[in-house]
Amino acid sequence: MLFRSDYVNNHDIINSYDIVIRMNKGLKMEKNQKTGSRTDILYHAVNLSEENGGPLTLRSNLHIRFVYPMIKKNEKNSFYLVGTIRDYRKICKNYPNLRNFSILPKKKYLELESLVCSRPNTGLIAILDILSYDIKELYITGFTLFQTDYSKDYREKVDGNKNTGEEARKRMEKIGVHNQKKQSEIFRKIIIQHEKVKYDKELIDSLISLEKKN
Repeated sequence: MLFRSDYVNNHDIINSYDIVIRMNKGLKMEKNQKTGSRTDILYHAVNLSEENGGPLTLRSNLHIRFVYPMIKKNEKNSFYLVGTIRDYRKICKNYPNLRNFSILPKKKYLELESLVCSRPNTGLIAILDILSYDIKELYITGFTLFQTDYSKDYREKVDGNKNTGEEARKRMEKIGVHNQKKQSEIFRKIIIQHEKVKYDKELIDSLISLEKKN
C-alpha cells in the first residue's frame, strides 16, 4: 500500500507484492521508478478536485474503491454541511463508462467515523478496510501523517502554496473535519500492532514526532 510521501524509493519491493494499492492521485507516481509501476486498487475520496481525490483514470485492470459512501446533506455525520451526492453526480457525468468500482458501505464508514471522532482520511480508511479482509500481509509505505512533504509526482502545491506537509495540515485544520491526533492514535494502538501489518521506519518516526507535538 502506497501513499504520497517524498522519501519512498523501493520500486522492486512494491512490484513484488500480489496487489499494489494507492490512494487518490497516486497513479501519477507509477512512472517515477521509485514506487512500483502498477496499481491494482485505487482508494479515492470521491471529490474530483485536485485538492481532494483528483480526476479518475479508468483502466480495465484497475478497481476503484470510493471511501465515502452516498451521504445526503444534513445527515448526521461529518458531511452534514455538503453531503457526497453532488460529487457522485459529477463522477457519473464525467465518467459514464465507469464500471470497475465499489463504494465503502455506509454502515462501515460510519463505524470508522465514530472510531476517529471525525472524518477519517482516505489512507486510514483504506488500511482499516483492507485489514477487515482475510489477507496474508499488508505492507505500508509512504505514510507519514503529513509530517513530511508530498512527492512532487503526487502533488506539487497545496492550495496554490508550497508543497509541504505543514501546508496540508493547515488546510485540514482550516476545514475542521479531520482529527489528525485521533487518527495517529489509531495508527499507534491498532494498525502498527496488527499481526499482519508491516511498515517502514518513517511511519514510526512520524508517530513519535506527532506524539511529541501533542
